Amino acid sequence: MTRFQSNLINLDLQSMFKKKNILTYMMIISIVILSGCDSDRFTADYGWASPILVEESVISMSEKGMVFVADTNLLPVTGESENQRPAAKFSPEDNHQNCDSDYLDKAGDAIYSTPAYSAINSTLVVGYYSGLVVGLRYPDLSLKWCNFIDPLSKANSSSGFFSFLSFGPRHQPDTLIGNITVHDGLAIMGTSKGFILAISIDTGNIKWCYNGEVTTAICQPESVLGSMYDSPLVDAGKVYLSSLDGSIYSLDVYDGTTKIPNATFFQTVNKSALISKPSALSGMFIITSLDRNIYVINKKDGSIITTLFDDTEKASGRFWAGSLINDNQIYTVTTNGRLYKFEIDTSGRKKNMASVQLKNRGQKAGENILITSSPILLDDTLIIVDSISGNIWEVSSSSFQSSNTVELSPVKHGSDESWQGIPSEPLAMDRTMYFHSSEKKFLCKKDLHKDAIGCLSVTEK
Repeated sequence: MTRFQSNLINLDLQSMFKKKNILTYMMIISIVILSGCDSDRFTADYGWASPILVEESVISMSEKGMVFVADTNLLPVTGESENQRPAAKFSPEDNHQNCDSDYLDKAGDAIYSTPAYSAINSTLVVGYYSGLVVGLRYPDLSLKWCNFIDPLSKANSSSGFFSFLSFGPRHQPDTLIGNITVHDGLAIMGTSKGFILAISIDTGNIKWCYNGEVTTAICQPESVLGSMYDSPLVDAGKVYLSSLDGSIYSLDVYDGTTKIPNATFFQTVNKSALISKPSALSGMFIITSLDRNIYVINKKDGSIITTLFDDTEKASGRFWAGSLINDNQIYTVTTNGRLYKFEIDTSGRKKNMASVQLKNRGQKAGENILITSSPILLDDTLIIVDSISGNIWEVSSSSFQSSNTVELSPVKHGSDESWQGIPSEPLAMDRTMYFHSSEKKFLCKKDLHKDAIGCLSVTEK
């Protein structure tokens, strides 16, 4: 495991463990561990990629690199019969003959990176934790191409029974946890080692890769940038990525060049970590940070217009999730379940801020809650999910009051269901949400204001 600086995410480890919401910090520490470990030594059984909607189908990912496709009308799982499972349209183990087998041998681990679909190219781009990226034709999801984000992974990584006897420094392959964004024929992503790259959706070849100093046609062995764990944001010909070193990097989306030293467009106070991508609003970016603050910065030069909290008024928790913007209303939620609603005027100043506190049944407000996903909107109702327990809260706009806060109990409690844990942001479609369950490996569906939750098993047969 590589070394990492204890101030990487700017947390006081001694003080954090004195608090009751230890799950929050264990999740944060796990992010650092994921970025620092060799992917050959550390692999997960199941990632936290979100399901995505492609035309009339819901695309779901499961263990061992399998990609499933399901109809939007899911039925509850009541047994193990064939018709109660979505079909496995792509399996790395079945595609050795179509791609370099050494690449596909490394694909048998979790998919943390939410895939992206290019309607123009009719191609689904899927990234694996191991650094393998594949292009799949839609609708049959046959293999179109594959590539590895780390060119040294295949050449230098040891394998076989006697690999532990290898001498000298062992190459630690780059890993892919951040989501993929497609734009104008390119699949853009940031890596755990700090590379930013664009892959041609037609050919699978790397078009450009930036390591913090130069842009080249391959990803060099080292990068000076911080790890990146969310989707790139493309805006006005530029691509922006948030990083664990507290920076937002900015590059030209088509050639990966930049005139900014180390591409650092913005950096938080004390270099506090950024996990979620910025949100764009009328010439500004809204940025949530683990330092319990929300930054409003100028889109032109990255300068800070304002911060929503200060030493006299602090947020009740850290911000892992990004923001939801709807009709100039901005919603964001802390890891311990404080949901904020506010507006930003044309000068970048906040107004009309209100909040509600999420609450588990029979527990104190904010206790044993871990929110890492942004709110989603179904009709006029905000949906917030708990990453660990699988609790689901439905919050109406009338719940917010400017003078005080309102404690809410969850609509559904994870332990009451056959699933537990919602590790990734749900997919919203009309009045329905689709989500993955980490504990039972289900793809689930819930309609707004209805108690019934239907699930399909997406485990390997």
